[in-house]
Amino acid sequence: MRFLSEILERPKNEKPFLLIPVGYPAPDAKVPDIRKKPLSDVMNVL
Repeated sequence: MRFLSEILERPKNEKPFLLIPVGYPAPDAKVPDIRKKPLSDVMNVL
């Protein structure tokens, strides 16, 4: 992922990585209800 460090202009001592959670939340976990915003909320018309 050297290209990502170059694009983000990060120092050489920092290394990007990807963390992918696997599994299911605990029965008592609080999972946020994330929903997509409507296009009209995020679209900019010039």
